[in-house]
Amino acid sequence: MTVSSMKKNYHKMFVVASILLVCASCNHSTKQKGLVYFNDFESCKGWTLGVNLCRLPVYSGVFAYKMDSVHAFGPTLRLKFDDISPLPIRKVKYSMQVFLKNQNSQGKIVVAVDAGEKKNILWEAKHIQDLVKKAGQWVEISGECNLYKNDANALGNFVSVYPWNISKEDIFIDDMRIEFVL
Repeated sequence: MTVSSMKKNYHKMFVVASILLVCASCNHSTKQKGLVYFNDFESCKGWTLGVNLCRLPVYSGVFAYKMDSVHAFGPTLRLKFDDISPLPIRKVKYSMQVFLKNQNSQGKIVVAVDAGEKKNILWEAKHIQDLVKKAGQWVEISGECNLYKNDANALGNFVSVYPWNISKEDIFIDDMRIEFVL
């Protein structure tokens, strides 16, 4: 093998390796990492939820999560502050798509912090019906919760974010996004 053919082979290998590296770093699948967590119900890694996925109505993809008289609680993101960041987290922001079957549907979006063993430190909820003004269509709702109260953001504590159906009427959730702000 000549020096020029070796250089061409190395060049080809470099180009192929570069393309593979770029493709690997440009993976468009949503991953659970860092300070932002997303759930579109197509892949639910890291989220706790019962098996109540539905195909209609959906906001995006194939599945949404249905809360009804049997499934009062929606998907929950529950993490230990240590697993999110070694730095203090100031607040949690959330957003999700919500579809109310009718205007009688009532629910809450809950942010809770505990130290384990049922020691509640913080529990804050917003009424879904205050955020969704019209039934029968998808509406994005959002909110945030400050975590400075009662030293809630201490390492070792757990934070949970979840929707809760208190009326037992059908409520559909899709594209949940939780962000922790330092």
